Amino acid sequence: MQSMNVLRWKRGMAIVSAISVCILLVILYRTVTAGEGNIFDQISGNIGIKPVKGSVINVECDAQFVTTDGSLYIPPTTTLDAMSYEQLKCLYHSFVSNIGFHCKRVVRLGNLKDGGWEVCHDLKYRPKKNCLVYSAGIAFDFSFDDQIAAKYGCEVHSFDPSMNKPDFQRSKLVFFHNIGLANFNTGPKNELKNKWNMRTAWTIKNLLGHTKRHIDVLKLDIETWEWKVLPELIKSQFLDDVTTLDLELHMTSNPSPKVWIYELGRDAYLHALKTLFDLQELGFRIFWTHRNLACYFKSKEGIERTSCQEISMVKVKQ
Repeated sequence: MQSMNVLRWKRGMAIVSAISVCILLVILYRTVTAGEGNIFDQISGNIGIKPVKGSVINVECDAQFVTTDGSLYIPPTTTLDAMSYEQLKCLYHSFVSNIGFHCKRVVRLGNLKDGGWEVCHDLKYRPKKNCLVYSAGIAFDFSFDDQIAAKYGCEVHSFDPSMNKPDFQRSKLVFFHNIGLANFNTGPKNELKNKWNMRTAWTIKNLLGHTKRHIDVLKLDIETWEWKVLPELIKSQFLDDVTTLDLELHMTSNPSPKVWIYELGRDAYLHALKTLFDLQELGFRIFWTHRNLACYFKSKEGIERTSCQEISMVKVKQ
């Protein structure tokens, strides 16, 4: 009888020990995971950082900047000013890599690789009769200019001073100008080292007699000059009469012929986001986006990115 009681006591102690171990494991698990969450919160400023394979951290910086329809948006400048360098970088690359407007029919015009661009073919946004296109940045590739003229019958004006070619008429509808689009006008003395003839968009529009004409498509592939030109286009209200923007955005620096920097500083990202915010306020939304892997790099956080992004925007607010 005594041996039976001892056996029951041992079984009971074993059960108690097993339960105690389970409770201890649960407490330990909650302590560890809570600690991880607090560490990530401290790093991220409560914006949700999760470790991912192949990266140091993955900053989900866009979670708080989502509209009711699920699209990303850029917050006002006061919010941007308060964001860290890492948050600005993450938001920029996330925003330009996602669409904010669903265009039901997208048409690719020009080369399938580099040189082609997208147009929203939806009835409301496609180029209309007597359409006008400004295409800045050619580099001897007229494939987009030729095809948009052929498909929609648009009058196309192509601009690129780097080609060092005199003005000429390429076809019935396509005209080349040895002019560069800038945020200033070069004077008679032209102090630029390359002596390029640079003009603002409004100056060009006046020179060509287009002051009263609507621009259906404005394409800018001007190798970082977009960050100077876009603010001038916004400030001068030039974009008020533009439907489609095709842009290659370059977050790069070329301090010398053989040196390229693909990850710029905080000020560059802040300026880019403020510029994109202004475009957003004008009603422009991304309907197509493409990463140009020619500018591929791995960020300081270990995230694979590209500093050259091709985006197509359409003005949804007229």
